[in-house]
Amino acid sequence: MRTTASFLANRINLTMAEADIWGINRITESWHISSITPGVDVNFDATAQILNEAAIGRVGAAYTVINGTGATWQETCLLRDISWAKSGLGIVATLNYTGRYFSAKSNSAKGLARTTEPLTSATSIGSDELLLPAMIMPTLRTRSSKAFRLDTSTSHVAAPDPLVDRSTVDIGGTQLVADIDIRQMNFKLRIYIDSESVSLKEVAVDIGLAYTGKRNSAEFFGCGIGTLICDGVGLTHLEGEYWEIVIDYTWDEFSFHSQEPELMPDGKPRMILSRYYDVRWTREYRPSIDFNDIWADGPMGLSQKYQAYAGRWY
Repeated sequence: MRTTASFLANRINLTMAEADIWGINRITESWHISSITPGVDVNFDATAQILNEAAIGRVGAAYTVINGTGATWQETCLLRDISWAKSGLGIVATLNYTGRYFSAKSNSAKGLARTTEPLTSATSIGSDELLLPAMIMPTLRTRSSKAFRLDTSTSHVAAPDPLVDRSTVDIGGTQLVADIDIRQMNFKLRIYIDSESVSLKEVAVDIGLAYTGKRNSAEFFGCGIGTLICDGVGLTHLEGEYWEIVIDYTWDEFSFHSQEPELMPDGKPRMILSRYYDVRWTREYRPSIDFNDIWADGPMGLSQKYQAYAGRWY
């Protein structure tokens, strides 16, 4: 029961629903509010006064847990809406709270350090934490490229160096012009964020503009340096303070290189008899950045990287 200068508030109903890590946690409570003076009617005109006297919380208020420590998912739920219904001489207010964090008890969740790749190096997070989800969704595909030299049993093509944009010497191999398929993997990294912890400006500028069009300067998701490109960053509003970041990456088997014959001043390939004189691996220049900077500091970043790599949080 709550008592204010003008009202008595009694909670008459409470329901809670804890979702899976990608769902929405929900709390609904109903309060019967009557006048502190017996026999006096409380109608809809009194709703503003009820809120002003804090008989119930306002939209945006956090759900209150008695003796709460701030470490429960219930305390991260915020009041999203209030509906009112007349009931006798009083009025019933129904309050709906939602939130996205999930609770992980000490040593139940696992984490992977920002610069660590092997899942075998994952460690348990040794404290109670409130976490948000992350995942990676890969798609395998190929791209077509024209090859001027191919591997044979007697002459091998030197593999492209992912750290350079143009090979310094002829790549070798046997001349045989053909279209070849080069394997690629496209994957989307999905991360839920709380805009109270990470601003949209940070996402748009420090992630979106910083990552898009860049190569990886460090290993990321098992992809070696220089073999990965960030194709773009999207931001979708979920509800309230919660947003989803979606980052598109592409890995390329030949680190985005293609074979290019040396050209004459007239633009035609330089030939010796019917053989291409010189063939190099080439690709466009792109700046690079460490994509591992996407992971937040502390347990949240540890957990989200592990979730993305392992497909689970535990």
